[in-house]
Amino acid sequence: MNLVKIILMMGLICSYSIFPQSISIGLGGGVNFISGDNYYTNNLGRLGLYENINGTITNLEGMGLNNELQFQLSGKYCFEDSPFSLSAGFDYSPMRGSEQMEVYDFVFETVVIKDVTNKMDIWSFQVGANYSFYIYHIKPFITVSFLSNYFEDVFIVIGDEENFSQFLSYRNGMRYGYSIGAGIGYDIFSTVEINLSSNYNSFNVLNKREGEELLNSVNVLFNIYYKIL
Repeated sequence: MNLVKIILMMGLICSYSIFPQSISIGLGGGVNFISGDNYYTNNLGRLGLYENINGTITNLEGMGLNNELQFQLSGKYCFEDSPFSLSAGFDYSPMRGSEQMEVYDFVFETVVIKDVTNKMDIWSFQVGANYSFYIYHIKPFITVSFLSNYFEDVFIVIGDEENFSQFLSYRNGMRYGYSIGAGIGYDIFSTVEINLSSNYNSFNVLNKREGEELLNSVNVLFNIYYKIL
């Protein structure tokens, strides 16, 4: 058993000396362009009770999502003198859809026009692999990642920031999907890299409700990476 441990340790030491690595952490964000023609992009419609919409009972005919912000904290594990690297990170996407519509005011017993907002935030953990093409200090790359996504519960907010009411439309949960993309990196210093990428994301390929439609997007992200090791 001790001999096996010694051999493994020597293998790790040799592999580290032959294939030196570097670790970078990055922070950035961008815009998610929600794609498709389904419940996620349909107009909110009218408040009511709609059965079997997107695999559940909902209070609006659609979510009205369009272009949404995305924030990212990520890390890269690079093999020096190799085009391959590994990546992992967390993404936060605050999904919103908003319209003005007629709402019955129970206090004044009349119909009024109010802002109605649909809210569903997505928290994603991604792990993937990248392949870079080195051209001097410029590094075009392609990437593929597995996504583990937590879809927060859907809430509906009626009114403005000062006077509003909020209620739960339906409960969500975990979804799983993938991301494929391409981008370009540039080393502005030996320890600092700027990165611009675009990715196609499919958030809920697995573990979605029966009848639930796919939520897909194309994002554009800008990141700054700092080499810590």
